[in-house]
Amino acid sequence: MMTRRLIIRPEAEAEMTLEEVVEEYASAFGDGAPYIRAYIDYWAQFATRMALPYGRAGQFPDGLGGGLFEQAVIEHDLSRQRPRFWDVMPYLYTDERMDQAFVLLAKAEEAAGADEQAAARVRFLYNGLKQFQLLRQTLEAKEHAAGGNASEVRRYHQLFDELAALRREITPSHAVWGGLQFRREPGTAPAESRRGPETLADEE
Repeated sequence: MMTRRLIIRPEAEAEMTLEEVVEEYASAFGDGAPYIRAYIDYWAQFATRMALPYGRAGQFPDGLGGGLFEQAVIEHDLSRQRPRFWDVMPYLYTDERMDQAFVLLAKAEEAAGADEQAAARVRFLYNGLKQFQLLRQTLEAKEHAAGGNASEVRRYHQLFDELAALRREITPSHAVWGGLQFRREPGTAPAESRRGPETLADEE
């Protein structure tokens, strides 16, 4: 929702600058606003460093962007012809990088204090970030479990179930993810084809 608002708002109000849109959004978090601005800036800077190579309609321009995305593809020997974001994602959004974002949200909630509405808005962002972190961890565990090691398979199942439970819990408020639409067993084909990376149904 945050990303959508930051994209759609300038289109609806052409006279507003991006900085004004960010300021308007952050102001809804009360005294937590400075940390929300820092949170947005943190991910904006990371996106610039990541340099995703995808163009319009998912087409690749020349090269792989020259940023963290390309570095991850090379370092982890992923396909350079057409690497899928969801294959590279676990190496980009590491727990260390995610932890810095969680710290900013924790500071925002603390600063919100008795302003329950502002604190609830911070928790909304927290739940979305937690879902994304669990998704990353599940994708990483799925890759490791494909080798058949029993402990790796158990970890994958545990993370899968945690992710499914969190999505069931927050879907009514976030209205984005819903249920998981991919098989629980690592290395299997998807049960059905679904649009959207959040389903994890595009595995091959």
